[in-house]
Amino acid sequence: LTGGAWTCNNIICLLEERRGDLWAGTENGLYRVAIRRAGAQVDDRATAAGLIYSLCEDAEGSLWAGTVGGWLIQVREARFAFFFWPSGPASGMPRCLREDGAGFLWVGGAAGRLGRFRDESFQEFALPPRFRNHSAGALERDASGSLWAGTSAGLLRFQGGAFHEVPLAFPGAGRDVRGLLRDRLGRMWAAVWEQGLVCLSAGGASERFTRASGLGDDRIHCLLEDRRGRLWIGSESGVRVGRPEPGGAFRPRLELDGCQAMSAYEDGDGAVWIGTFNQGLKVHRAGRWGTVTIDQGLFDNRVYAILEDGGGCLWLTSERGIYMAKRSELIRAAFDPRQRVHGRLF
Repeated sequence: LTGGAWTCNNIICLLEERRGDLWAGTENGLYRVAIRRAGAQVDDRATAAGLIYSLCEDAEGSLWAGTVGGWLIQVREARFAFFFWPSGPASGMPRCLREDGAGFLWVGGAAGRLGRFRDESFQEFALPPRFRNHSAGALERDASGSLWAGTSAGLLRFQGGAFHEVPLAFPGAGRDVRGLLRDRLGRMWAAVWEQGLVCLSAGGASERFTRASGLGDDRIHCLLEDRRGRLWIGSESGVRVGRPEPGGAFRPRLELDGCQAMSAYEDGDGAVWIGTFNQGLKVHRAGRWGTVTIDQGLFDNRVYAILEDGGGCLWLTSERGIYMAKRSELIRAAFDPRQRVHGRLF
């Protein structure tokens, strides 16, 4: 355990637990931001476990963290437990975590490792030969509770006790699946870097959308389905939005041009927030776009992750740390450049 202040500002991942507190995975361990306390403060405990790469909360309320050193950390009722791959802690970095419908915690690792954990038992699964030594970077559950895994070699689905490749029908060798999203119709969307989007229906049919077919940009960083059923696509060149109809053409319109969209988040009132790499924080509200930058008091023009707490605040991350500000204040500043934001940097 280390002291109660940040020892590293580079935040890798951020998660809000069901009780309302935030957990931050950094280059130097795991920290809890106790926002239920007056004024919010960094907890006086943190794990000295090195770089934390992934976070997940399971159905029973345990927090799980994956480290670059290959450890899987469980935090439950203020107690820490450490687990690792059956072949040793250095054999596979847990890059992504996801609980399935049966209560298993799935761990997607480097070096072609995918496994599941329950009741202090770790089970590792062999992957198809082409996927060995490739990393898993995205995990998602489908409507039946089955697990899908996006890897640097393509897409996998767990069925019948084993992982099977899901054909993506992209020409050439580019099959790097960096994002997965299950929409409200039960379809699975896979973002394949420099290749576009694939939509897979529950019945097995697939559709491919590329820059040439109207997608706009094949280098996709984030996906979001809003409460109206629209798909928001954040890419290297901006943000596009569309409503994909089953079996129909999908040509999302360009909503935001000329920025690298790194994250997308819909708040409790239906406004969509976009974290960018170079242009601060964007918000789409009531049909209009607004922007908040360092010129108005924002902590950084790079925003990697966005979360909202129960008290009406947004939490943002960058290399500088975690920034908290009132959502109402951010909205005022976004649509009136004379307004300033008075947030707090952790």
